[in-house]
Amino acid sequence: MSIITTAQYILEDLQTAIEQLNDEQFAKPNSLINASVGQHSRHIIEFFQCLEEQTPEGSICYDLRQRKTEIETSTQAASLAIDGILAWLQTEPQEQSLQLLVDHSLAKEEQEKSPIQSSLHREIAFNVEHAIHHMAIFKISLKYAYPNIELAETFGLAPSTYRHQQRQS
Repeated sequence: MSIITTAQYILEDLQTAIEQLNDEQFAKPNSLINASVGQHSRHIIEFFQCLEEQTPEGSICYDLRQRKTEIETSTQAASLAIDGILAWLQTEPQEQSLQLLVDHSLAKEEQEKSPIQSSLHREIAFNVEHAIHHMAIFKISLKYAYPNIELAETFGLAPSTYRHQQRQS
């Protein structure tokens, strides 16, 4: 399976979960994870959006994400944003070299960004792993607060973890 196909599956799982919640459930912070499902979802979505929007420039800086609160408070806005990313992935964007620009400083003021060589497919892979990580975190919240929600068997699981679990059963 290609990394693009994997990204599509992960985003579809996220979208299916989001669409089972109302806006209040989506935006309500949970004390278990100190954030809302909406905040985690927006974070995932905006990383993918940064990649899509900045790829034509040849460099990516995830710090430049827009942090649109509407995406973290409206299930419809989040779902539409995912639709946009899925449409981009459906075009099967061609592999290309990219420069990742990173500021790892903890200072209040923005520091000079360090360039790191990367590629589009490497960044899609990063976004997949990043999404899985956040989905695993808020899966706990969803299962605790909304036990009737139906999540994909693979929701919040790394593919290697899922395969390992399948071999063990």
